Amino acid sequence: MIPLGSVLLLIGMFSNTIGAYVGMNIGTDLTNVPPASDVVAILKAHQITHVRLFDADAHMLNALSNTGIEVMVGVTNEEVLGIGESPSAAAAWINKNVAAYLPSTNITAIAVGSEVLTSIPNAAPVLVPAMNYLHKALVASNLNYQFLKNTNSYYMLNAYPYYGYVNSDGIFPIDYALFRPLPSIKQIVDPNTLLHYNSMFDAMVDATYNSIAAFNFSGISIVVTESGWPWLGGTNEPDATVENAETFNNNLVRRVLNDSGPPSQPAIPINTYIYELFNEDNRPGPLSERNWGVFFTNGTSVYSLSLSASNQITGNSSAVFCIARQGADPNMLQNGLNWACGQGQANCSAIQPAQPCYFPDTIQNHASYAYNDYYQKMHGVGGTCDFEGTAMTTSANPSYGSCIFAGSSNSSRNTVTPSSAFGPVSPLGGSSRLHVPNIASIIPNLMNSSGTSVGAGRGRSWPSTTSVSSSGKRIQKEMAELNMDPPSDCSAGPKGDNLYHWVATIIGPPGTPYEGGIFFLDITFPSDYPFKPPKVVFKTRIYHCNVDSAGSLSLDILKDGWSPALTISKVLLAIKSIFTNPDPYNPLVPGIAHLYLADRAKYDELAAEWTLRFARRLHAEERP
Repeated sequence: MIPLGSVLLLIGMFSNTIGAYVGMNIGTDLTNVPPASDVVAILKAHQITHVRLFDADAHMLNALSNTGIEVMVGVTNEEVLGIGESPSAAAAWINKNVAAYLPSTNITAIAVGSEVLTSIPNAAPVLVPAMNYLHKALVASNLNYQFLKNTNSYYMLNAYPYYGYVNSDGIFPIDYALFRPLPSIKQIVDPNTLLHYNSMFDAMVDATYNSIAAFNFSGISIVVTESGWPWLGGTNEPDATVENAETFNNNLVRRVLNDSGPPSQPAIPINTYIYELFNEDNRPGPLSERNWGVFFTNGTSVYSLSLSASNQITGNSSAVFCIARQGADPNMLQNGLNWACGQGQANCSAIQPAQPCYFPDTIQNHASYAYNDYYQKMHGVGGTCDFEGTAMTTSANPSYGSCIFAGSSNSSRNTVTPSSAFGPVSPLGGSSRLHVPNIASIIPNLMNSSGTSVGAGRGRSWPSTTSVSSSGKRIQKEMAELNMDPPSDCSAGPKGDNLYHWVATIIGPPGTPYEGGIFFLDITFPSDYPFKPPKVVFKTRIYHCNVDSAGSLSLDILKDGWSPALTISKVLLAIKSIFTNPDPYNPLVPGIAHLYLADRAKYDELAAEWTLRFARRLHAEERP
């Protein structure tokens, strides 16, 4: 990867795709590469329809057979040198890496090298001959494809706004790199063409079109072969965060799928491949270089990402949406969210757990949804988009995936007339700026029309106080406390809308064989909680003398040592402590306990292997 962009040359073959698409790069420079069948299962599970391989790996091409996924295979930089000097080498490459897999594997393009000119300077004289030889070999291979009569080549661009931003020394605002709305005063205007740019991505693509035109070439389309944002960096890489990566890639998908081009070429869509499927932990360089993946190798997502066609930024929408302002104070956003879902009568059910707008589970996302729902209902009768300065209007549709914001063309929400004052009114009078009472006084009143309360605490579910038992109220209280002050490296909350069934995660502590592993647990509360303990079961397999193969664990406070004074927060801390200090004298698995006492090094080795295999062990430098 290089800062702004680099050329990849591509022989386009055939594609069934109509309209713009978003694909995924699959790198293999990682220590534990999943089996090809597992990789394809992840692609299918997330409806990824286009992939780019950096080589022509036989295992991957076989696994992709009969999936319908469109595949771009890669000629490696080293192979370019030989192919550019020998037509027979080109023919052999086509026969081995393309013809052998067609038609069951849907190979639609060949990328000739990656950053060739910067990686291998002596490749320049043979690069174009290599492309010509490969094209002739395709025609000569008698694959019986009509599309070979009109084979087109595309200019392939690696466009990385992340590098454009971090290397700009503050010249460009981060919103420009992340596709966020810019006020008119901050929009970028090309002094030569007077075209306006709302995103650095579009500017990079247009800069490439302009460069092509400067050489008197026309009719060459651009495909962005790599673009993305790292989700973790070193101490000197503060912009490599999960939040920024999630924002960039979701906005990138929405931008691409609106099926339009950059300002200079509005009719030519920008087909784009996200970099990348998995982290490549063997890549050299700074920490960020190893943290571009959007999925862990076990198939779980690093953050929420939707690749569906409904996840679009509409091109010329006249609709206006109200969203949370970037950089707003989190406490003020929380207050605004509380008010909108309570007194403001916004319908916040969609941001509850297991609902379509719950992820990304951030105060920014939940506040945006709540603010907009209130605004769409109330602005016709005087409601405003302000919320103490934490909100702003935008014409960019913030909908994504199956999360549809009110006011979208495919939203079925209707405007309603409020039963009381229609705007957030300050106690000082004369202003629509928000005044929010204490959260404790709001919770009992957060009721929607169905009688089910909606979340005051980051989208968590709060059942009606008129029907909740004493155990439910206790669970509600603990949930609020846990949201406000969670134990280190622990999280927990209801599964769906069932207050008595929670899902928890614990990250293995440093200095243990479980370090960095992500362990999932199920928590079930009895109806007479807290007078009886909750039932806790590990859902992630773990090599531990106090946890058996069914996930049951031996912990005194969950049995005879339970007290109604204990809380889930304390339970999580107690469970976390057994990672550091197993109890081999009260084991559930005697064999593991015996090994722990007899050969601690072997025990640690096996525990670390299980962590790596079942819990996706994070490297020490990756820990937040």
